[in-house]
Amino acid sequence: RDCEIDLSRSTLNAAVMTAGEWLLPVAAVLKRDLLEGGYIQADETPIGVQSDETRGRNHQGYEFQYSRPGGPVVFDFCMSRAREGPAEFLRDYGGILQCDGYQGYEKIGAPGIVRAGCLAHVRRKFNDALKLDPKDREAAAVLLLLGKLYAVEKEARQAGATAQERLAMREQRSVALFEELKAKIAQIASHALPSSKLAEACQYALNQWARLKVYLQDGRV
Repeated sequence: RDCEIDLSRSTLNAAVMTAGEWLLPVAAVLKRDLLEGGYIQADETPIGVQSDETRGRNHQGYEFQYSRPGGPVVFDFCMSRAREGPAEFLRDYGGILQCDGYQGYEKIGAPGIVRAGCLAHVRRKFNDALKLDPKDREAAAVLLLLGKLYAVEKEARQAGATAQERLAMREQRSVALFEELKAKIAQIASHALPSSKLAEACQYALNQWARLKVYLQDGRV
């Protein structure tokens, strides 16, 4: 339209699909690089799909995203959010897998796979609790401690720290903060209303705790 060229939508769609087919070998190389790197971050997002399986509306498919900071990013489309998608993609992978608490990432991968949790998901849940009650001092206190942990990461990033240098910074400053954070969350969980957003945030964090600690053991994470 910008160049005043009249092309039908079907022609444009066909061009995009053809380009995608040409790029499949590139995607395969990126996937191999990613799987050999020893550290993968995974997440998934819904995407509407026109399908004969669903009448009158789009079918909800999912784009699973696998990446490594500073490395490849690979998208794997699946027709559902079921475990089969990540199980197939990661079937021979035995490194660190960082993801949220979604059960679809459980019981997959090769022997030796290590699962790392995600502090961003923990932070989001406490932030949701604070949005619901802006006067909630306990949710605010947790976010303040998380902010201190994030500050260490920001400093390392701005300094261009290597993985080993980042790990050393965490050992010096983040380990104690992390234990303080756990104690605070456990204390809140002991009296928070079971059905509240705050209790939900606490339970999620405590359930993920062993996996959240992985970042204190490996500077790549």
